[in-house]
Amino acid sequence: MKILLTGVNGQVGSALKPLLMSLGTVQSPPREELDLADAPAVAAWVRRHRPHLIVNAAAYTAVDRAEQEQEAAFALNARLPEQLGRLQREWGGAVIHYSTDYVFDGTRDGAYTEGDETAPLGVYGRSKRAGEEGLMSSGAPALIFRTSWVYGLHG
Repeated sequence: MKILLTGVNGQVGSALKPLLMSLGTVQSPPREELDLADAPAVAAWVRRHRPHLIVNAAAYTAVDRAEQEQEAAFALNARLPEQLGRLQREWGGAVIHYSTDYVFDGTRDGAYTEGDETAPLGVYGRSKRAGEEGLMSSGAPALIFRTSWVYGLHG
């Protein structure tokens, strides 16, 4: 199986890479080779390599800075997941996408479930929710994981 892993140098991506390697060939091009905010470059790369699975761990994660850098946040968090889904739909590939609990407003007592209504409060949460919606509407088979407070050996 051919797997594209985005965000390999980040906290989630660096933890996933060794695990994904047991499933197939993992391609994780560095930013210099593939700028994920460059939609035509992403389309060309994905169409050339035709991965069976894309694991999208890339994200604009500077929550506070996103308020001033909305375009950058939406490029990676909203447009990229939708684009990856639409590209994968072309040949039946799938997408696993990492999102965030910031799609909720945080006012609920107790845990949220995937069926709960979203209500993001800031640009970061809105951009991540837009990415979820775009991926879900793309028509590609997809899984979306909403994470909270990620920690690990890297980062």
